[in-house]
Amino acid sequence: MIGDILKYLREKEYVSGEVLAQKLGISRVAVWKQIQKLKDMGYKITSDQNLGYCLVSRPDLLLPQEIQRGLSTNYVGKEIYYFPELKSTNIMAKEKTLHRAEGIDGGTLIIAERQSAGKGRLGRE
Repeated sequence: MIGDILKYLREKEYVSGEVLAQKLGISRVAVWKQIQKLKDMGYKITSDQNLGYCLVSRPDLLLPQEIQRGLSTNYVGKEIYYFPELKSTNIMAKEKTLHRAEGIDGGTLIIAERQSAGKGRLGRE
């Protein structure tokens, strides 16, 4: 749902809460709650009582909805796991594979803003 709201906010300068509610099939209160979540994630969104919501800026983070927006493929990024910090994205991928009976799907991305024990693709630190 957050991705859908972002899509509509990117299309126009201002979008009313009522229009968002109608397009998404939710209440205006639910729209407001999703807008608050976006703000908590670092999106700068202004609101005007007469005009609606306006996306002013995006956070400088590797957020899944921003990654998906930039992908021109239906394979990579089908599922994205985001973490502010991990020891290693490779370790997390192995753990997720071990804990899911079927493993993780091809095209899955595991991203982190920071890795504390990442070794790179050649095992170097």
